[in-house]
Amino acid sequence: MSLFTSEQQMQNWLSGQLDSLESLTELIVGQEIIEGFKPKDYAEARIVGSIKKVLSSLHHTIKISEDENITCSGTEVLRPDFVMFSPETESLVIVELKNLVSPSRQAGTELAAYSAGIRKFVPLLAEGDICHVLISSVWPTLLKHYARDQILWQGRNLLCLRPIELATSEIALAIVDPTEIAGNGHEHRLTHEQVGGYQICLYNYIKNVDLTQHENQLRAAIQLMANEGSRQRSHGFAYLWRDHACFSLAPYSITCMNIAPFVFTEEMLNEDEVANAPFFNKFYNVVHDFHPEGHGETLREISEIGSRFVENICDPRYEGFFPWDRHRMIMQSRAEKIAFVGWGIFGDLFYSELQKKYLSWGAVKDFMDPEIGDFAIDTLVETRSAIVIALDLTANPKKGRELNEFYASPPTSCDLCGKSLTNEKYFIDGKVNDSPMWANMCGQCHGACGVEIKWGRGQLYLNCGIEGWLKVGGFENQ
Repeated sequence: MSLFTSEQQMQNWLSGQLDSLESLTELIVGQEIIEGFKPKDYAEARIVGSIKKVLSSLHHTIKISEDENITCSGTEVLRPDFVMFSPETESLVIVELKNLVSPSRQAGTELAAYSAGIRKFVPLLAEGDICHVLISSVWPTLLKHYARDQILWQGRNLLCLRPIELATSEIALAIVDPTEIAGNGHEHRLTHEQVGGYQICLYNYIKNVDLTQHENQLRAAIQLMANEGSRQRSHGFAYLWRDHACFSLAPYSITCMNIAPFVFTEEMLNEDEVANAPFFNKFYNVVHDFHPEGHGETLREISEIGSRFVENICDPRYEGFFPWDRHRMIMQSRAEKIAFVGWGIFGDLFYSELQKKYLSWGAVKDFMDPEIGDFAIDTLVETRSAIVIALDLTANPKKGRELNEFYASPPTSCDLCGKSLTNEKYFIDGKVNDSPMWANMCGQCHGACGVEIKWGRGQLYLNCGIEGWLKVGGFENQ
């Protein structure tokens, strides 16, 4: 139940407190909990960092406006509850109040509109110099999701507060628990389909240049790509790798991946406020018909920066327009990873982990260590299913490469469920349990209907992209 009968009453209360107190921080309880908070994952660490950043700008503030229109146009109205200036951090603080029974995403989207309105007067104002404070009587799941997305994906500094009544009957502001904003640890993670890109093959058969002598230039190219990704405020990553596939004419490749913004998660589709919006239904129906996978203008501009930087020593060609899981399979079977760069949230996590390695005197290949890049991606993108993990333990790619046995005429779909095998990591040519029949099975059907993988019972094949399906289990005399 709200402590205020109306939003206006909340506004009057906070206005009086700001006039009588030295700083807004005097109203905020639980700051010592935040100081001692130990984040369990990257999402919680980012949220706690955001809280501390905003709190540092609230120790001394000067009120600029209160419930006033901040636009320079008479037809447009933007009325933030409070706009303040922090002399200590040279930051603007925007405060929005909500006293609704069930505030929605609108409560948060108004903050973004206010910061955009202020930038009309201060066009060079960086996001790091704006602090957002959202005070709401209630914090339903939808509003928490919005706060999490603004902090994690938009890089905004946001402090979430709720009014509470103390034992003295005084009203204070409590910090919303960072674990509530972060969610269950999986909600902030991306699916493989939400990360799309392509392989930039660096051919050298025309220019006939030994690219091993130009690895520094190739590294600089992917660093430029990361700079462009950051400039565009996007999220993605790139690997530079040496291609050991015997059939490849490109000695090096760059795998460039970026967020696919039009791939919608079940979480968003299940939100009533989103799913029931007439505009979203039209929007989704149009976008869904074209199945966008993230190969848009942002990715093109990021990759072209790198391609142009190396075109004097090689001939870059764009191939393999796939989601991340497919590229991961391609690299797993043939890549010697040389370097990694990330931008947006991928870059933040990469450098955070790199710092930990250096401070603990851990083993670091270099400041573009691809193993740390692997860690960043596995943290942010959904990991393999339990079925794939089990098959990974069974597979022996090294022996498979030694024997070099590829399936002559591989199936295109699972014999049992009909699912396409194009994006599957494995399939099994094996015996069906309690039946004389054999079948080509996807991993899921094999787990439900197959027998053990061994000679005479079932063979395991690994998807090696255009190279074909390599036998990696069920060898003779195994």
